[in-house]
Amino acid sequence: MFVQDKWLRPYGGDVIAIVFVYYLLRSFLNIASNKLAFAALAVGFMIELAQYFNIVQLLQIQHIKWLRILIGNSFSWADLLCYVLGYLLIRYVIPQRYK
Repeated sequence: MFVQDKWLRPYGGDVIAIVFVYYLLRSFLNIASNKLAFAALAVGFMIELAQYFNIVQLLQIQHIKWLRILIGNSFSWADLLCYVLGYLLIRYVIPQRYK
């Protein structure tokens, strides 16, 4: 909303979202980090799939602003690539001591 750039908002946010989902899951589940990283990637892919099928309109929940923002409303192949980059960041870049 406040950032009007061509990279950070559209792509960086999607990469960071997968890292956020990973650490959210990690705070509740005691599962191997590689499985949690894959679960975070799966969550991102499921949300993107929901966008592809226009789930917000199908469920008629467009009036629930926070849910509409969480799910999003436009499918993008680039988002899937960003989710994969977030997964790779979790698996190979983030130091092991923070996992």
